This record gives sequence, C-alpha cells and structure tokens, in this order.
Amino acid sequence: MDTLYDGLCQVLGAENVVEYPWKPTLHGQNKEAAVSYPCWFEYPGKPRSADEIVGELRAGRFDLIVFADFVQMNKQDDVLRMLDAAPDVPVAVYDPWDDGSATQDVAKTYLGGRAIAAYFKREMLACLDYGPNAFPLPFGYPDRHVPKTVNGNRATDLFWAGKRLFGTRSLYLDHLHGVLGRSLDQKLSQEEYRRAIAGARIGLSFFGFGFDTVRYWELAAHGCMILAERPLIRIPFNFVEGESAVFFDDLPELEEKLAYYLAHEDEADRIGKAGREHFLNHHTTSARARQFLGTIENLLLDLPH
Repeated sequence: MDTLYDGLCQVLGAENVVEYPWKPTLHGQNKEAAVSYPCWFEYPGKPRSADEIVGELRAGRFDLIVFADFVQMNKQDDVLRMLDAAPDVPVAVYDPWDDGSATQDVAKTYLGGRAIAAYFKREMLACLDYGPNAFPLPFGYPDRHVPKTVNGNRATDLFWAGKRLFGTRSLYLDHLHGVLGRSLDQKLSQEEYRRAIAGARIGLSFFGFGFDTVRYWELAAHGCMILAERPLIRIPFNFVEGESAVFFDDLPELEEKLAYYLAHEDEADRIGKAGREHFLNHHTTSARARQFLGTIENLLLDLPH
C-alpha cells in the first residue's frame, strides 16, 4: 500500500492524501523499518487523530475512502466512525497482501456492510474469478528511484540478489550455481543494489512469498532485461514475451533461455531497453495510481445518478 500512497501523492498532491493510522515511514521517519525495500518516503504531514479525520469527512473534504489494512485490522471502531461520517463517499478496497484469495467478504464485514465500489488486489490470480468490479493492482516502482538515463555499457552479464527463503528460489539458484560454476548470492545496500542492476545485462526474477515481487519492476526500471518466472497473476499492461521481457516456466526453459541471451547480448540489450520504455509508460507508482483512479472514475461515471 506504500507504493500506492506514493503514486497518489504524486498525482493528487501530498496535501490531498491522508492515511490513518499515520505511518512514519511515509514521512521521513523510521527508515530501518523499510527493511531495504524501496518504500520509504519523505512526504510532509503529521499524525491525525480519528476525531480529526471524522471532522474532515463530515466537512466533505474527501472524495474517496480507500481501505487497505488486511494485516492488523485492529482499528474497526475508528473505521466505522469514519464511514458513518461520510455515508455518501465511495469506498474502494485494496488488498496488498501476499495472498491470492478473494477477500471482499472479509473487508465488507470489517467495514460494517458498507458497499464497496471497487476491489483491487495485488496478488490477483489469473485462474480465479473475483467477481464484478474487481481489478488487479500489482506493485509499482517509485518514480524517484528510476534513473533518468541508463548506461548502455553493462559490465555484468547476470544479476541476482535477494532472500532465498520463499518459492522456488533456492532450487533455481542452486541449479544455476552448478551450471554457471559461480554463486549468484550477494548482500547489498539499497544504493549498491541499484548500481548492480543498472550495470547488469540480464536480471533474474523469481516468485517470493507471493507472485508479485519488487525485483520484477526494479529490473525494468534500470533497463536490465527481465528473465522471470511467468507470472501467475493478472498484471495490467504486462511485459510481452520476447519484446520487453523473457519468461520461463521450469528449470529446463530457464537454462535454455539464459544460455541463449548470454550468447546474444544485442538481443538482451534490445529487450532490456524496450522493457524500460514499457515500464516508464505503465508501471511507475504514478502510473499505477492513475490506473487506480481511472478505474474508480469510470465505475462512478457508470453509476445511475
């Protein structure tokens, strides 16, 4: 939800986006809590009490309420007071968690039965029907971290850095260690990490605890060719196989495609460049916020007046 907040602040202005409860990592504090993820921001703002926000809602300050807390869910009394203060303001729900299940009913119960105008899901499985007015909303990558230009001279052939804990990562990495004769494991600071991606021709992206990983977007942002497990979730404006990214479904296909693009550097560079252009048009946090707002606007325009 932090990257959506970032995008909304860019599109609407930080003064027009208010979160509750207040989150210090969105306002230049508690940087260590971001745990090396690119979701620490320095937006202005101060904590607001539930009473203050209820007053602002009653005064008609806000046009939309977004519920996005599927982890703690421990402020229900405050949430219900806020909803009661603005009975005519539409409510959108965003589930940003690493879970593919449909959670509309959970949200509706928590929101006291309030109608949900639109339901957005980060891990929206391609194989599951989520019902009407349900839309995918995967991660975006913060505009501020996207380099204005990328260096065409890529000294490193292959990039990987990250945790091995989840998914099939260890299986793939152990196999590649044997095939390539070198370990791809490395621990980097955020700045070192970005420099390493910017200097690499091909970047590996494996599923983590969920299917939507930050690395998928980071690689494209830096012009590095994405070599990724084929996503099992719905991604609006996703990259295209062989044009702006390369996908694999199993170990043999990974090994085959990696060998091919390591031997065909010009093709890898072309795909990496196209992937970055596609990313800039569709997958920054500001682009993701526009997709979010545009979807809601279209839904509300279709409602009877």
